[in-house]
Amino acid sequence: DLAFLSQSFHAPALKRLDLSGHDFSQGLLEPLRLLLEETSASLLHLDLMECRMADSHLDALLPTLRRCSRLRFLGLYGNSLSTAALKDLLQKTLELPDLHLVVYPFPVDCYKPEPP
Repeated sequence: DLAFLSQSFHAPALKRLDLSGHDFSQGLLEPLRLLLEETSASLLHLDLMECRMADSHLDALLPTLRRCSRLRFLGLYGNSLSTAALKDLLQKTLELPDLHLVVYPFPVDCYKPEPP
């Protein structure tokens, strides 16, 4: 439970957080944002692959992500993000000196969706 974890006394010491596969399009975005706030001073590795995130979700998380000053890895592969959102992410995370690896998804505006 993300809300419980964000209130845990262990949260400020978390270094690695893999939340891949969680559906953040359905009400988990705010608990994730709170957890990132609590871990921002220690977090080194954040994996949010295949989390059904769209541009609006990433936009809501960006201010908090920018506070993760020690972040080295960010995984976003498998999320439905546009080229514009990825460019915005790139520009806004340039100030993170330790961020050396970002696993980006293919932008949704660069391919045709598969038929149902």
